[in-house]
Amino acid sequence: MIRISYNARYIMDSSWNRFAQFLSYKAERAGKTVVEVNPRGTTQECYKCGKEVKKSVAVRTHKCPYCGLEIGRDYNSSFVVLKRGLEEVLGQGLSKFMPAETEPLPREISASSVVESGSSLQ
Repeated sequence: MIRISYNARYIMDSSWNRFAQFLSYKAERAGKTVVEVNPRGTTQECYKCGKEVKKSVAVRTHKCPYCGLEIGRDYNSSFVVLKRGLEEVLGQGLSKFMPAETEPLPREISASSVVESGSSLQ
């Protein structure tokens, strides 16, 4: 329907709006808050220093020439979205924002230490 319709943009917008409604409803029931942030420029902004680092869509790694940060593009973008959301909720600048982890954990976890959900060991 989206490929052949001249209203494809409006169909997509209404789908995202419906998703946001569902998300807000579920968050409210769970006692959580949903914060909408402007996604513009999240893939170009360095979450650590805030500088704009231009890159094409094909480039999948964020390499900041200003602060030296090198992480996955989507990972960086998720931190920018989180930072913007926290700034909106807290109402203050978070210039010292630094997530607890910027890369996967270095050590491996033994499979014997993993407890399956619903097992009697919980």
